[in-house]
Amino acid sequence: MKKRRIAEGDIYSVPLGDGLAAVCRVPFCSTYFKDLVQLSVFGKAVPDKSPLEQCAGVPILQIFTGQDCAPSMGWTLLASTPTTLEDERTSKRIVAGEVWIGDTPLGPVGSPDETLPKMLVYGCALLRKTLIRTVA
Repeated sequence: MKKRRIAEGDIYSVPLGDGLAAVCRVPFCSTYFKDLVQLSVFGKAVPDKSPLEQCAGVPILQIFTGQDCAPSMGWTLLASTPTTLEDERTSKRIVAGEVWIGDTPLGPVGSPDETLPKMLVYGCALLRKTLIRTVA
């Protein structure tokens, strides 16, 4: 059986140990940067809430990681949702001195004071540590 690839709009429970899990939604999966996914982190998993309720509101963290973290960290798919224009906007970032939205480069950064996040890709171990610090 072929493993399922992460898709835009997926909502996952990411186990962090000691019964703690983070609820994350995938607003963007890159086809240009192989296996790159963006996670919107919404906080701790709450057993009596639906995935959609847990993903309501503003995420507490946006982070980039690789597709390989899902199986190695034991992510559980909770739901799949349609993507929105807001998802596209959240993918706006700086990549090697250029502004990108999704997989589209828009050109060089306009000013040195550009406030967009830089695309930093977290490996599985750093992702886990960062999620623990964020949701614990």
